[in-house]
Amino acid sequence: MLVKAEEDLHRLVETYPPPWVIGVSGGADSLVLLHFLISKGHDVIVGHFHHGLRSDADLDEQFVCQIADQWGVRCEAGRGNTHDHATRNKLTLEAAGRELRYRFLFSLAEKTGASAVVTGHTADDQVETILMHMVRGSGSEGLQGMHLCSLPNQWSHSTPLLRPFLSTWRTEIEAYCQENNLSPRMDLSNLSPRFLRNNIRLRLIPLLEQFNPQIRPAIWRLADILREDYAWINQGVESSWGKVSLEMASDGMLVRLKKDIFLKLPLALKRGVLRKALGIILAPGTDIYYAWIERAVDAIQSGQTTQNITLGGGVRLVCIRDEVWFYRENVPFQHPDWPLLPHAGLSQKVPIPGELQINPHWVLRVNRTAENEDIFQQINAGKYTHRFAAWLQTDFQPREIHIRSRRSGDRFQPFGMGSGTQKVSDYFINQGVPAPVRSRWPLVFVGDELAWIPGFTVSEKFRVVKQKAPVIHLRFDKIS
Repeated sequence: MLVKAEEDLHRLVETYPPPWVIGVSGGADSLVLLHFLISKGHDVIVGHFHHGLRSDADLDEQFVCQIADQWGVRCEAGRGNTHDHATRNKLTLEAAGRELRYRFLFSLAEKTGASAVVTGHTADDQVETILMHMVRGSGSEGLQGMHLCSLPNQWSHSTPLLRPFLSTWRTEIEAYCQENNLSPRMDLSNLSPRFLRNNIRLRLIPLLEQFNPQIRPAIWRLADILREDYAWINQGVESSWGKVSLEMASDGMLVRLKKDIFLKLPLALKRGVLRKALGIILAPGTDIYYAWIERAVDAIQSGQTTQNITLGGGVRLVCIRDEVWFYRENVPFQHPDWPLLPHAGLSQKVPIPGELQINPHWVLRVNRTAENEDIFQQINAGKYTHRFAAWLQTDFQPREIHIRSRRSGDRFQPFGMGSGTQKVSDYFINQGVPAPVRSRWPLVFVGDELAWIPGFTVSEKFRVVKQKAPVIHLRFDKIS
């Protein structure tokens, strides 16, 4: 009995010797898992989570604790308000309950020093999971279903999630219960049509079985095949990632790719690279849909420049000249090479001389120089080319400069423009400044006049034209 499970268990025990935290709900799968592990002499700790959803959940908790006591193993119970968690985080009840449950189990593993968290997912659960992903439009990664061992996972980079029953069918679980006189609890919520998994188990799979009575093992084999194929493709993705990726923001909220190298990749590797990029930005465990990947592929290949593309899951894409950016909506990111303001609407005056740290990585320094003949010669010879530095010349000696973000209606006279002015918004578009940062790009004013757009140009009205006249030197420096 449970021959395949015993083989899988042996491999897992060799790699991750117990003690293990076992998630036990009181249902047949987890109860058999607990009994099976104890019968093999493995050291386990029972973890039971009360979701606060059902009136008989207290009885489930009581049942699990009593069983653990009878069988001589440690039991820890946790509780959470799943309704509340779902509302606050805009999750389905199913997703909220899962998140709270696993958070508790991995916390328990850390507290007890357990080497792994183990669940009783069966081959039937695997089939249901694959169909769920298929219905939601998942790509090849989602169609692999669950793994025997998941490490890293969305809850830990060091503690694995193990599923020794993933090749064991529910009929085998039921037979084990009968042979060992186990009486599991019945969870009536498993019959509720409000959960997608229940609808797939109770309605979709029986319908598919009318076309193929062996549809469950057929889907299970499909996942097994895809898992091997995906492992091979993933080697190519990892190799390509080192060539196509650029330095990313330390907070993981911005990922940049080299567009020219990306476009040369085969389609399968393009999709894999994009999936990896989205996986960095999205919350761990978030489903990444095929439609998001295809939307990104189309946007990059179409040659769009500064237009923002909403992919899904709160992620946007923008193509900037020879780069592709992915970033989170409503989360200001700091590009490692740009002195961006921390937020739109910022306005700050800086005395001359003086300095202002505009974000954790950049500082603006302002000084005055009275004699500028050498500077004049350097500028006109094109020798002074620091992108985020400028010399401004004025007819008066201002006591301060003003740094702020762009406002509607801002205009200036770009360097070299003989007459007239241009909207700052139009200038940004023409220069390829990405939309996500236009509202946080620093602008430097002298009095009421825009004198310098750092990284781009000095206003014609403030260019150095006299060899002996007061000048202001401004420079953004990175803070090491």
